[in-house]
Amino acid sequence: MKANFSAIRSTFQELLMPLNNSRLMIAALITLTMQSSGMAQVAAMPALDPQRGVLTFAPAIGPTLPSVVQIMVRTGTDFSRADELPPGLVLPGDGRQQPPSGSSGSGVIVDPQSGLVLTNHHVVAGAREVRVRFPDGRIVVGTIVGSDQATDIAVVKIDPRDLIGMTVAPSDNLAVGDVVMAIGYPFGLDQTVTMGIVSGLGRTGIGLEFEEFIQTDASINSGNSGGALVDSRGRLVGINTAIFRRQHDAGNVGIGYAVPSRIAMAIMDQLVRYGEVQRGRLGVEIEDLTQELAAALRLSVSTGALIKAAGPASSGAGAGLKSGDVVVGIDGKPIRTASQLRTAVGLAPNGGTLRLAINRSGQEIEVHVQIEAPSVSPDQLALLGATFQELRKDHPLARRGVKGMMVASVEAGSPAARNGMAAGDVVESINDRATPSGEAMRAVLTSLQGQVAVRATRGNTSVIVVMRAPAALQNEPSQPR
Repeated sequence: MKANFSAIRSTFQELLMPLNNSRLMIAALITLTMQSSGMAQVAAMPALDPQRGVLTFAPAIGPTLPSVVQIMVRTGTDFSRADELPPGLVLPGDGRQQPPSGSSGSGVIVDPQSGLVLTNHHVVAGAREVRVRFPDGRIVVGTIVGSDQATDIAVVKIDPRDLIGMTVAPSDNLAVGDVVMAIGYPFGLDQTVTMGIVSGLGRTGIGLEFEEFIQTDASINSGNSGGALVDSRGRLVGINTAIFRRQHDAGNVGIGYAVPSRIAMAIMDQLVRYGEVQRGRLGVEIEDLTQELAAALRLSVSTGALIKAAGPASSGAGAGLKSGDVVVGIDGKPIRTASQLRTAVGLAPNGGTLRLAINRSGQEIEVHVQIEAPSVSPDQLALLGATFQELRKDHPLARRGVKGMMVASVEAGSPAARNGMAAGDVVESINDRATPSGEAMRAVLTSLQGQVAVRATRGNTSVIVVMRAPAALQNEPSQPR
């Protein structure tokens, strides 16, 4: 064993001498240590290719590559291979206000038996047709199973023949410093792999309704959206979604975000089952607990989700939650922000139960609360193939002062879909008449005639969607559906 170790050490010293790449040097040293201690097979680390005399991740990453595909979308008359991402997030894209004729991103085959591909909502939003391109050049037609703007996850279904699926790893096991690789189709190039580490976990404040991002410095660029973030064993840990970029930055600055695989798979399950995400609620108003708030309220904790109020008939109130309670943990895991509680509730199935750790007057107690289904109100309206719902007061756009009705879903092939309306748009006016509520929108719907001009906010951009009202809607009240 000693002779073998000496030979290995000599080989690595020869390899390291000409190297300037610090990541490769570190990887080589780790591999040397593991080989000398008999741990080389415990985890997939860079392997030494004896024939070429180089360190490589190819044995781990190679089997995953056929599972990452390019998603090409037609929203107008042409397909495109240049990514177009919504300006509401800090995402790569050119920020054009009018819907493009075509766009593209990446996707990951996670269920080869059923032909299910995970991607981003913003990659397929407003699509009239979807095509999926494999690494070997094959192109097949895809069908959108469902799309969720709140988490930016969508599911596309393709012919399940001759597919290779990617193994999904539990993203909850990730740690800061883990080696990860991003696989996708940046800038319309062929499949590309970049490497980095997990830079942070549980990131929020990106602009989505439900957030718990993995942060990485693996290079993510325009076209990578919907692609795979994999660990050093080639297992899926996240769906690449966004990058941080200031206005004057030309490209990636080393801060990318991915939706954890746990969240992506949970959303996929609901989209496949129901065609939509059926989110529940606790019926409580929450906000981040800051040090200033904690001092003012004389609380013994300084982070968590502060409960501002609990609706009298809500499941939260029924479980005993009170104004002034601070949620500091969910199902045995600590939380620091209101966004973490909101995400946990949003992902929990209706009728399910969450175990909340509550700090109340300096004492920590445990409360079991059942997730209740949101009530269906007459304010959920149908117009031109789009359904609407009230904009929540704690929604990022509402906090910025936007007033209107949010598009909950858009029916494929409908006038709304053909003209570029997308789920997540907030309609502020129709034909120059303000629509801050369901009642106001209903009044507008009863007087539709001819051309319909919808003014909406999409992220940081104001858009106008023009379409013609169907005869069935003109001068007739719209019925909820």
